[in-house]
Amino acid sequence: MKKKYKVMLFVIGLLIISMSMLGFHYGLYKMSSANEYLAVKTSGCLDIIYSDDEIISLVNPKSISDEDGMTSIPRTITIGNNCSNNELVTLYLDIYNDSTIDDSKIRTAINGDIEKEAQTLSDINNILGKDNILRTYKLFRIELEPGETKRFNLRFWLSYNSTISLDKNTFHASYYVASNSVNNKRSISEEILNNNYLENIVDYSYTAITNNNLIKINNSYYYRGVVDNNYLEFAGKKWRIVGLNEDNSVKLIYDDEPLYSKYSNSSSGINSLVFNNDVINNYLSTWYNDNLGLYDSYIVSRVYCNDTSNTVSNMTKYGSYLRNFEGFTPSIECLATDIENSGSIALKIGLLTADEVAIAGATSTLDNTSFYLYNGLDFLTMSPAYKGWSSSMIIVNANGKLDVAYPNLENSIRPVINIIGNLEVMGLGTKDMPYKLNI
Repeated sequence: MKKKYKVMLFVIGLLIISMSMLGFHYGLYKMSSANEYLAVKTSGCLDIIYSDDEIISLVNPKSISDEDGMTSIPRTITIGNNCSNNELVTLYLDIYNDSTIDDSKIRTAINGDIEKEAQTLSDINNILGKDNILRTYKLFRIELEPGETKRFNLRFWLSYNSTISLDKNTFHASYYVASNSVNNKRSISEEILNNNYLENIVDYSYTAITNNNLIKINNSYYYRGVVDNNYLEFAGKKWRIVGLNEDNSVKLIYDDEPLYSKYSNSSSGINSLVFNNDVINNYLSTWYNDNLGLYDSYIVSRVYCNDTSNTVSNMTKYGSYLRNFEGFTPSIECLATDIENSGSIALKIGLLTADEVAIAGATSTLDNTSFYLYNGLDFLTMSPAYKGWSSSMIIVNANGKLDVAYPNLENSIRPVINIIGNLEVMGLGTKDMPYKLNI
């Protein structure tokens, strides 16, 4: 009996050992299977580790909430900078032509060392693709220092309550990381043209809420809408890039601590609307000498427009008012005028015209607190509005709408300058990492 009992214990022990070994090997199999698509790739001197195949194929996905989407299985990417220089790293997403689920129904988010809140894919910057690529999205752009590593999770899901009608619905895309050295010579004008998207059709009757778009007018380029990559530091001040002029100079608008001034001491007569009066011109000239005098060699003289072209009925209405309050036809052309000290004026400092504000995304009919010029303050343009018993200038009001104000009332002042466009630049142009000129 004892012998039989010992044999049974021996058999049970063998079974336990066998099951343990089987579990061990099964564990190895699971690890191997989980890393089936693990790939280490290089881009220059970057090491990029993808935890999954870079192809995304969501077939008949169920719509889920953002909360559930954020806990779904992620695709993990690790980027290590083995370079001796800082590297600009961009994560791109290509949408294939055979994708049948509209981008507006797809949500995406990134967390980890890089954080991007859940957002609808179609709201992200994109450009049209070619061949079998429908469009390409830029999901983020960061700068990595030598030896720095970033690891993050990337997720995609069908947005909550989205409906899809086809029998087989597919979101078909691929993602990839690309980089270039920060120490490569980059001019500010090249950055503007290379990192933004040209908007071909513009309806100025609507406020602009598009992302990082440029529009081409004649041979100049202007930012329009919601822009997060046009921040620049210059002369110890914060600026926003308005656009690129036809002579390759870059137009900037002041975006630092608020400045205040009247436009004129008078509220009536044409002299209260002329830019070269004793108030606004003197204020800007003094501010320029005090704050930008040491940087004068980097600032170019440009034509600023104080458009006093007009029509007369029961009151005198000036060109920019007619274009932007009675129509939606802003222009960067400065019409000829016979009024002394107005019209086209060659200056090193001035203000934006109402037309340029409209090009950037404002209208005279709707508020716009989203476009990049909005700062929550009433600020002056250099465009006259009309003249009757009293005179009015066009301003941008605190709600981001084109409005009018008496010229003798104090308003916020946002100086405008133009700098040389081939100056080398560092940074990303974002609020946290603004462009800085290598001067």
